[in-house]
Amino acid sequence: MAEKLNKRQGILRPTPHQRIMTSIRCGGKVRTVARVEVPA
Repeated sequence: MAEKLNKRQGILRPTPHQRIMTSIRCGGKVRTVARVEVPA
C-alpha cells in the first residue's frame, strides 16, 4: 500500500489529504503537516 500511495502522490498533485496520510505513515511529519494544513 505504501508504494501505491507514493505513486499516487507522484502522479497526482499533492492534496492535503494525501499529505496527511503520508505524514501519519511517517509518524514524524504529522505535526509538521498539521501545522501546514491548519494555517493553509
